[in-house]
Amino acid sequence: MVSTPTYTYQQEIVTALILLITLSPHPALASSFPLAPSLISKALTSSISAAKSSLFQVTLLMWTRTTMNHQYKYGGDFKTSLNTLYLDGGIKRLYSGLPFALIQVPLTRFCDVLSNELATTFILSSVPLPLRSFAGSCVASSFRFILTPVDTLKSTLQVNGKEGLNEILEDFNVERLYRGGVGNAAASLVGHYPFFLTYNFLTDLIPEGARSVEGEGLLTFLAYRAAVGVGASAASDCVSNVLRILKTVRQTTEEDLTYKEVRIYAPRTRENIATTNTARFARRSRSSTNCSRRKTGIY
Repeated sequence: MVSTPTYTYQQEIVTALILLITLSPHPALASSFPLAPSLISKALTSSISAAKSSLFQVTLLMWTRTTMNHQYKYGGDFKTSLNTLYLDGGIKRLYSGLPFALIQVPLTRFCDVLSNELATTFILSSVPLPLRSFAGSCVASSFRFILTPVDTLKSTLQVNGKEGLNEILEDFNVERLYRGGVGNAAASLVGHYPFFLTYNFLTDLIPEGARSVEGEGLLTFLAYRAAVGVGASAASDCVSNVLRILKTVRQTTEEDLTYKEVRIYAPRTRENIATTNTARFARRSRSSTNCSRRKTGIY
């Protein structure tokens, strides 16, 4: 009889760290492209910086992400969900899925920023900013779809714990890992586009000469970039939260539900949207402030 593989938390942490070290882009990569090296270098530098900053965000804010995913599935307010998870396993339970988050978040952040930088850099400036931003968002959502299996495993651990992950391993198949992939890509597109459209528009309002990364204007510039990040996050979360709820419920439910059935399964969807928007906005505001600082090359 073939034994079923089980999830070992410590082993997965070691594996995740090894993968991160192995796959981490080297700074020399930014100058190794023969075409428009300075533009490629700028795009890669911003993307790599954003990916690195996301490691700090995962470490500090993973517990809020776990709590919100629990809210997505079961409803309730943030405090109740937090207490439920803590009583289920303490701090370790709040950081369920950490190894997968250490892989997923830096990769998705890298792809998000790189897609936007390349779209706004290489598409002709005569093309309206909304169209350039939309092109970058389409590329970013494609990357999110590809990374859906990692997101599925992470979300399952956050919502259902080890038992949920072991259920997936017992009946392992690719279709199960990609369940919720369309919702993942759609949520990414709907969230990515207003975020970077707002971000690009507000950033373009800053005169080129005022974009100081040193000297007297540094503090003002960083404060403005942080405010831009908060505003962009608010625009993104207002339109994408409902899709993230549907995606999470479909990913973490044992039955293969359609998105229409998910709405029936989760009759409190509207309540979930309202109760998770505030927590998500607070978390994203901190994250986007760090991201804005990283994109300037300062952290």
